[in-house]
Amino acid sequence: MAEPTLFDLPTVPYSDSDTSLEQAKKLLKACKTECDEEMLYLWLVLRGSYGATDEEIQREFKWTGDYQRPRRWRLCKDGRVEWLGAKRANGNGNQMKVWSANFYRVHIKNSLSQ
Repeated sequence: MAEPTLFDLPTVPYSDSDTSLEQAKKLLKACKTECDEEMLYLWLVLRGSYGATDEEIQREFKWTGDYQRPRRWRLCKDGRVEWLGAKRANGNGNQMKVWSANFYRVHIKNSLSQ
């Protein structure tokens, strides 16, 4: 049996009832969503001030726009990601907003408040 990795999703116990199976599926989906958001945030931290456009994020993670944008939006809402105020051309030449992690502001603020 292979050693589990950081990105392996946990198994969710359930009984044979349809209700229990549906609840287990919802829990597993919520776990995946949170893991994906955390991976996105950490990836943006690593990119530093260069940041990434929505299209670059979608290409990196092989996500659709319909899946990626809510992940980024939630991180923005939580104050962990912000628009840098800059735009960069995408593959079609359209200008897209560049997003970056608020790593230093978030972590320095947390360490000063302790």
